[in-house]
Amino acid sequence: MSSDFDTEASVLRSINLGRTISRPNNTVLKNTVHWNQEHFEACLAGRKVEALTTTRHAAVAALIRFETPAEPEVLLMRRADREGDPWSGQIWFPGGKKEEHDTDLLATAHRETREELGFDLSQIASYLGPLDPLHAMSKGKRLSTGIEPFVFLQTQAPEIVMSEEAVDTFWMPLRSAQAGELDCVYPYRSESHSIDLPAWRFQEQVIWGLTFQMLKSMLKLLSC
Repeated sequence: MSSDFDTEASVLRSINLGRTISRPNNTVLKNTVHWNQEHFEACLAGRKVEALTTTRHAAVAALIRFETPAEPEVLLMRRADREGDPWSGQIWFPGGKKEEHDTDLLATAHRETREELGFDLSQIASYLGPLDPLHAMSKGKRLSTGIEPFVFLQTQAPEIVMSEEAVDTFWMPLRSAQAGELDCVYPYRSESHSIDLPAWRFQEQVIWGLTFQMLKSMLKLLSC
């Protein structure tokens, strides 16, 4: 086997993507998560995380809304098919790499959301807190970029104006995802490796990889 294959396989195993979602674990979370705004705020309030020791940094914004009580949804976007984009065409959060003029990664999340989806988070949402950062990955390999997700709670409906970087947006129900109702398998294939990854399917959109991992991290945190 080549060293590239070994690296790819070990990274996939290390982030726990190499098996389907455990339904018993989902049941445990279902019994402990409180699906209300107050619980979301309490679990994330004052939370601090350590940035990864990577050469580059990026941030994403996870916007949560409660249009129906106890039924939180998260805003996701489909990235446009673009040459050179390692996540071309995938389901993702608004976000991107930190620029020199960004005061911090939270500012990066705000700026990237404005650029990609056309609205100002400070005008339509309140900031709740960060999730654990993850290493960026592309084609099964870990990159030298750390991604920090920031969670926001919608206070008024945003007017979404997509840039050329996005082709679609939708709101995914977190409660349905956590309960296992959206479970599916994403057949990941590369030149050197083939593996079925846990994923969610909602309205013909498949959420997998880093986006799936970040949302699973948030659901685990909300079981506090």
